[in-house]
Amino acid sequence: MKICWDNIKDLYISNRGNLRIGTTTYMEMDSCSYCGDPYLAKREPHGWSKFCSFRCYGSKKIGTKHTEDTKKKISISNIGRKSPMSGKKHSYYARKKISEKQIGSKHHNYKGNVTALKLPLFDTYDKKINYAEDTRFIYKKGLKLLQVRCAKCRVWFTPDTGAVNRRIRVLEGQKGGGCRFYCSNTCRQLCDVYGQTLYPKNFNNKNYSSYELSIWRKEVLSRTNYKCEYCGKDGTNAHHIKPKKLEPFFALDPDYGLSCCGECHYKYGHRDECATSMLSGIICGGGN
Repeated sequence: MKICWDNIKDLYISNRGNLRIGTTTYMEMDSCSYCGDPYLAKREPHGWSKFCSFRCYGSKKIGTKHTEDTKKKISISNIGRKSPMSGKKHSYYARKKISEKQIGSKHHNYKGNVTALKLPLFDTYDKKINYAEDTRFIYKKGLKLLQVRCAKCRVWFTPDTGAVNRRIRVLEGQKGGGCRFYCSNTCRQLCDVYGQTLYPKNFNNKNYSSYELSIWRKEVLSRTNYKCEYCGKDGTNAHHIKPKKLEPFFALDPDYGLSCCGECHYKYGHRDECATSMLSGIICGGGN
């Protein structure tokens, strides 16, 4: 027997000569009922163990054989009993009666075949989406079904369980799944936000057109007689002092434009902190 050194302080001999570790009592036994070796038996609720280990206990159970008298008593006690797996077969008429009796009967968990029909029950799904969607219930064939509004035409309809589960996954922050409810494929395709990640369909995030930018460029260059305001060379480019991606409101204001040559335009306007990669980082990161 292995004794943890941390329990040595709780080790002592009882008045009856038994070994005690804390509240557990051990008694020296002469021999194991299976292997015959001496051992220390632990006090169990039903008495002292007759085996030195679980291996001996299992081996003893596996090798147990009944005597002839015991087997005879077991046979007599089983006379007249039928095992549920005895192989009994019902007759044709008995099977027919059982079938007729079970027609129309339903299991206690039967919910009107809602799983096969993919019908969402109101009590099952309402609490999971009612904070983000308009919901109501409708009784149909004795079932309390969930209804939601179409994201496009706003009519009430009953979605299938697949659409509801996909919407729940999105609301819980999981990737994948549908984001809105649509009553038909027509409404899905006509919706401005269906399949879009950043902007709605046909959305123009610019406050100016390319034609307006060309007029602004001519105005900026003509004010300096087409000369670079940095080095005095021929001015070929009009530079925005306030980047139009960050400040679109000033994109067409000539007071915020500089006439530059190609070299100065890159040197002072599109490198280091003014580089396109740096500006996109500011836009995506939400900086000023």
